[in-house]
Amino acid sequence: MEKRSDYLDNIKGLLVFLVVAAHFLAETAGLSPVVNTVYIIIYTFHIPLFAFVSGYLSRSDRARKTAVRSFLALYLFAAAGYSLFSNFTHYAYANSNVPLGTLLRDGFEFSKSAVFSVFRATGPSWFLLSLMTWRLIAPRVKSRRTLLFALIAALLVGGVGEIGYAMSLSRTVVFIPFFLAGYMLERETFEKWTAFARRPLIWIPSAALFLSGLYALDKLGGVSYGMLYGYTPYADMGYTIPLGAAARLGLFLLAALASVCVLALTPRRRTFLTRWGRRSMGVYVLHIFLIPLMAIAKSALDIGLWFAPLSLVIAIAACTAFSMRWAEAALDWVREILGFILFGKAKRRRL
Repeated sequence: MEKRSDYLDNIKGLLVFLVVAAHFLAETAGLSPVVNTVYIIIYTFHIPLFAFVSGYLSRSDRARKTAVRSFLALYLFAAAGYSLFSNFTHYAYANSNVPLGTLLRDGFEFSKSAVFSVFRATGPSWFLLSLMTWRLIAPRVKSRRTLLFALIAALLVGGVGEIGYAMSLSRTVVFIPFFLAGYMLERETFEKWTAFARRPLIWIPSAALFLSGLYALDKLGGVSYGMLYGYTPYADMGYTIPLGAAARLGLFLLAALASVCVLALTPRRRTFLTRWGRRSMGVYVLHIFLIPLMAIAKSALDIGLWFAPLSLVIAIAACTAFSMRWAEAALDWVREILGFILFGKAKRRRL
């Protein structure tokens, strides 16, 4: 068996932390230009790079053959669970004086929207559904021309207003070029490129180009939350299809520049990021249930901008807690139960 790479685990650990931090910082992004800038910078590259690394790690036969079994159960749990928990906690907070029995009775109504959320993929669970889809598609990629076709589709999908949240279709198309780029990259080439990127003459100009390009694109109106998230149609953001495609292509180039810097600066020896990366699935799935609690805490604490650094502290704590063995065991238990329901038998698997 091939030895795990501390370097790749560190990259995954850093990226899953940025996912958690970005979700928590969303509550305060509009309160300060500094927080908003940090939030935008994270979103410029962390999803594309996560898709790229996921593609690189999906090249094994086992990863391809177990795509549905590995991710479908977790997606159903995360999508329905997030919807149910989010709706119920917000309702309970807004109706704190209502008796518990009434809360539970009213909360039962949220189960309907939880079922519907599985088809909408509106929450953070969308990445699980997209990753499953990418792994099913990737083995059918026969040539590098497919990557060009995927890029064209990613640029044009924003022009189709009917494609959005539903089944994470828009984001699956938008970010698949990064997944396929990682999937088609040979190990020797990846190691050569990442070693080359570590040279200051490479990553320093890349960082400078990224920051200057982000500033210029923002001034031109090409940076918006809808564009970064990948599911909003161009027309809803006020773009024509050519302008929207140009803005998205610009963001893709910025994502590539930022990724060069991340790949260059990520440590190669074992660090605290290594454990976060090795159990990144647990961190990703379980942190979802903290998002509604963070929204409620922001409202209850009413500390304004101070909630931003608090969010980062909680993000670190969440990554640490959810990368422990108990979290992995809990996720395995969920996967086994739902796997038995879906597939008739449960097998303990590591992603």
